[in-house]
Amino acid sequence: MAKQKEPIEPRFVDNAKDRMVMLSFMEKLKDVLLFILVAAVLTWIVVAVL
Repeated sequence: MAKQKEPIEPRFVDNAKDRMVMLSFMEKLKDVLLFILVAAVLTWIVVAVL
């Protein structure tokens, strides 16, 4: 418990950076998933038509 005397502020800054990285990563992941979903729907439509 003696280690908790370290300043907490840098950790909050690191958390904010990690959160920004995670948010940008989630945005990219959302785009990729949306693209895959659209491709799957188009494939299903083509298969249904054929």
